[in-house]
Amino acid sequence: MHSKRALVFIASVANAFQFLGIAKQEHLLPATSRFSARILTAALVALLLTGSAFADAAQDCVTLNVRDAAQDIIKACSSAIISSPKTPQYYINRGKAYSETAKYDLALADFAKAADLDPKNPEVYAARAQAHEWQGRIERALPDWNLCIELDPNNGGCYVHRGLILELMGDNIGAIADWSKLLSGDPNDPVNSLTYSHRADAFRRLGDNTNALADYAKVIQLDPASEDTNAYLGRGILHYTAGDFRAATDDFRRIPESAESVQSLLLGYLASSKAGRAATAELEKKAARLADKDWPYAVIELFLGKRTPQSTIDAAAISFKRCDAFFYVGEWHLLKGNKAEGINFLTQAVETCKARDDEYLLAVAELKRVKR
Repeated sequence: MHSKRALVFIASVANAFQFLGIAKQEHLLPATSRFSARILTAALVALLLTGSAFADAAQDCVTLNVRDAAQDIIKACSSAIISSPKTPQYYINRGKAYSETAKYDLALADFAKAADLDPKNPEVYAARAQAHEWQGRIERALPDWNLCIELDPNNGGCYVHRGLILELMGDNIGAIADWSKLLSGDPNDPVNSLTYSHRADAFRRLGDNTNALADYAKVIQLDPASEDTNAYLGRGILHYTAGDFRAATDDFRRIPESAESVQSLLLGYLASSKAGRAATAELEKKAARLADKDWPYAVIELFLGKRTPQSTIDAAAISFKRCDAFFYVGEWHLLKGNKAEGINFLTQAVETCKARDDEYLLAVAELKRVKR
């Protein structure tokens, strides 16, 4: 028995026997009523067992790891709530466990109850915001992240998440402001490398290449051994849009084999080709290692001569895939010397892609180059 549980149990025992003594002293139990004494004793024993069970449930509710034991937490918190229905932390923890198991309606109900009980607790709003995020309802998550920051202005996690929401909503300036607030606390903490990476992407989307390059360099400085390849991928894309294809090739090649993606291989191939290097054999070798043959693998087949431009576009059944398809087919035509066709498909990419898509930025930069 854990020390905390033991203390709760001992306290319950002491209280029970104190009550039994008072009952006798105050003549609540007739001295001659052995039957009544047995009834009360049995009731007190049941109370002790219930108290011990509650202590166990309460302890599990607040200490178990939600990612490893979501179902156990739901069970423990539910028991704890029965015994103590006005403790907000039990609802918060059960709500997190419900979110982990994708039972979002139940999670939101628990968070609403916790907010009623403890409206000034930022953890409630952070947990509810994440539940909205996991459902893809970012517009509902934003007000809760705002509340989290209002109630706890030094909560770095709330700034990170709100920045991500703002970025998804197209507000790169607002996202940068949130991440800068977090990074001002300890700019050299390796834990912040991912935040620098997000901010670098936002700077890149705003066309602020100087600050983007500085942030990508900071990511690599803080976490040089990490296989989080966003810094190399993002910096490679930045070099690509600037027309420095050799530097782009070098960054794409720095991405470790275990973290290679279809996108990194395709952009590496294009950068190498535009830099005047032979790239087809390398693309074929690396593509053979990929386990995932889903979209945009069809584009690799296009560059390897195994698919036509039209069949590549046909393989892109939904809009975000068509964004990719138009960009890569446009680049394929440019490599073949078909400038007019290349411009046509790159223009379609700009019209189809979202402004935050890498392929949108790449297509815009390529059109500027070929139209000079």
